Amino acid sequence: MAEEKTKTALLREQLMYEPKGVKALSAEEIKAADDFCEGYKAFLNASPVEREAVAYTVAAAEKAGFVPFDAETAYKAGDKVYYVNRGKAVSAKTASKTVRVWRSHTLIRRASTSSPIRSMKPPTWRSSRPTITAA
Repeated sequence: MAEEKTKTALLREQLMYEPKGVKALSAEEIKAADDFCEGYKAFLNASPVEREAVAYTVAAAEKAGFVPFDAETAYKAGDKVYYVNRGKAVSAKTASKTVRVWRSHTLIRRASTSSPIRSMKPPTWRSSRPTITAA
């Protein structure tokens, strides 16, 4: 006869996270995860600095149907616009309702483009670590 689980064991299964790791994934799941990452890897390879990240993002936005933002243009719901701020940041928005003219106080959601490749530096603490000697 199969041993029944206690209430505590059942509650533990519901509440506690059991890490599975890569070993629990099938070959198809690993391939799907690798395929999902290819776009991000292409982005990182193509944009080691902010300005190149902006150029890559603008090209992707235009391919997705976004157009450059113009403050004097009237936009209707569903229109896709992007704005480049000084060549270092991109803001993109899909209009959610009809907007006659965008005012200066209108906010567009955006993200920072701090470059991960440029920020990576080799560790130097090993070579400059002081040695401790017994007196």
